Amino acid sequence: MKYVTIENDTLTIAVKKHYKFSITKEVDSEIRTAYQNGCTKAIVDFQDTWTLDSSALRQLVGVRNHVHPENFSARNARGPVLQVLRSNNFDSWLSA
Repeated sequence: MKYVTIENDTLTIAVKKHYKFSITKEVDSEIRTAYQNGCTKAIVDFQDTWTLDSSALRQLVGVRNHVHPENFSARNARGPVLQVLRSNNFDSWLSA
């Protein structure tokens, strides 16, 4: 898989450069595969993500709702990605 990795019961989403509408369908397919493989927790790693659009944000809200908020976190957000999370009041997703 290109955007999602699986380790035990946790899926990690890591999109390089631009996390935008044009790739959400492929990411969604990989997320479904992870669910089918028993993943019940999710991490989003923004280490190499430069931008985040509203469709990607909506996708992440769906993942968070699916795995439940206590099983969802994000990390390594900075620059424009951090601004998007903050402006939408989603900076609480970030791990301390």
